[in-house]
Amino acid sequence: MRMHTRRLTLHYPGLPPALEGFKIAQVSDIHVGWCVPANDLEAVVDAVHAESPDVFTITGDIIDDISQLDRTMEVLSAVKAKHGSFACVGNHEYYAGMRAIRRAYDASSIALLEDDATTLRVGDATLEVSGVTYPLGRMGAMTAGTRFPTLAERALVENGEGGDFRLHLAHHPHAFDAAAERGANLVLAGHTHGGQVGVGGRSLFSPFFRYCRGLYGNDRSKLFVHSGTGHWMPVRVGCPAEIALVTLSGAAA
Repeated sequence: MRMHTRRLTLHYPGLPPALEGFKIAQVSDIHVGWCVPANDLEAVVDAVHAESPDVFTITGDIIDDISQLDRTMEVLSAVKAKHGSFACVGNHEYYAGMRAIRRAYDASSIALLEDDATTLRVGDATLEVSGVTYPLGRMGAMTAGTRFPTLAERALVENGEGGDFRLHLAHHPHAFDAAAERGANLVLAGHTHGGQVGVGGRSLFSPFFRYCRGLYGNDRSKLFVHSGTGHWMPVRVGCPAEIALVTLSGAAA
């Protein structure tokens, strides 16, 4: 399984000193199935461990072949991050079998956040991690975009307590606007696979997504759209599979 580690340092004026250098590892869109067997994830775990992350995150679409679920969760649960592992679901979890996947997460060391939030203590600072479900629509409209504000409201307002820094997990990148309006400092997303085809660091599929690949936002709220750790069709051009490693900094860019 070929992939590269994409390292980003994100700058937030006023970031508490305790969060300086805090490292967040992200995988997304693994799509374990005929293209990506579960055993290939061992290389992913090794690459994540090499970065010694403070938090490990999974932003949906882990699996298409439910028969490989047990092995998939066994391997992903082997990741050791100082402050834990957290996940949100994508649309493919619903296609593959949401009940079985939810049970597998419950039995693992990875916290599945479904319109919910938890707060971590990092030295004398607090870091909130929240996550939302996928806004699945009816057949023919597979993404109900009008639901983004409702999901963000549940996770960040009704169930979120806030914190010195607020990390938000959402599979679909268009969830960013609603999450930013409700105080999310960093939204990690996936779903697009970065288009899987790109030229000059830009996706050829950008016209189909407001946020398609890479980094967006401002000093207060940022979005990173992951290009995918796996794929459901074995073609990538100018858009390699990746693991993302985000480092927080309060220093000026």
